[in-house]
Amino acid sequence: MVKSTSISQPLIRLPEARLSEGISYNPDSDELVWVDIRKGIIYKCKFPYDEINSKSQVDVNTIEYLKVDRSVGVIGLSTDADTILCGCKDGLGKADFKNGTFEYLQKFPEELHSKQYTGVELRSNDGSIDSKGNFWIGTMIDFSETGEPEKGVLYKFDFDTLKPEVILTNRGIPNGLSWYNNKMYWTDSFQRTIYEYDWDSESCTPNLESEKVFIDFRKLNSEILSIGEPDGSCIDKDGNLYIALWNTNRVVKTDKKGEILEEFIFPAKRISCVSIGGKYLDTLLVTSADLNLDDETKLASVEGDFGGSIFAVDLSKSISGLPKNKWSGKI
Repeated sequence: MVKSTSISQPLIRLPEARLSEGISYNPDSDELVWVDIRKGIIYKCKFPYDEINSKSQVDVNTIEYLKVDRSVGVIGLSTDADTILCGCKDGLGKADFKNGTFEYLQKFPEELHSKQYTGVELRSNDGSIDSKGNFWIGTMIDFSETGEPEKGVLYKFDFDTLKPEVILTNRGIPNGLSWYNNKMYWTDSFQRTIYEYDWDSESCTPNLESEKVFIDFRKLNSEILSIGEPDGSCIDKDGNLYIALWNTNRVVKTDKKGEILEEFIFPAKRISCVSIGGKYLDTLLVTSADLNLDDETKLASVEGDFGGSIFAVDLSKSISGLPKNKWSGKI
């Protein structure tokens, strides 16, 4: 039987939030860092230990933010807590909180990203940094587009040369990238499927011919979970995967075989991303989106729905996450 845990209150409530995503914990500064994709903003604040088990919320006046671009899909930590790497509308960028600046380090290849060649507007979505410090970024069609969904590309930006290597093409919605014990887990939310690949940790490349389905959510024997789209995800030291399910109010935990062990239920109907953080790497960190994210005049207007908020679940040292890899390139 699947264990179920319900959470009643958000840890961070930003009434104007649209699409919160990409949450990470930085142990160097003891901070939470996340993005609002639609607003193109990166946020960060101190990790609030004393508030995880209470109903109080983080004081929004203590949250720092930096507008970086038209949209920002994913962030990566560096050796400097004030320097955040980010996958933005048109490529890999760098956000400098100390100076309040943003700059692109490398753009996506025009032939795979420019509307002139692809026929659609594209943007960054999810990604991650591998063990060698390379930044992986997936692209998908932009919010303004309605057709041609499978134009997405998964890139690996080399930390030394900044050159973007093309890993996968013609994909729907790249999401949820993790590595564990010579395996790579990658999600296509459009297909509602998580894939598993053999992984070479030395070269940091997957064997694409080894691709197999890890979980196809369309085939689950659950009315709620089968309509969900696997979104952001993370993995713990035991190889269990934690998956945010878009269009549901849930995060699910699976074992290494893809069997669902546990679910976490939140007062928000669009859960977008999950990570593990805190001093002991035993706090589940979860982001969400507003139900009216396409209409700024209706944000936070659905009674009882805390979409856009950040949630935290203290698992009391019952799990241990894996620390986020950091960018190895120049900052």
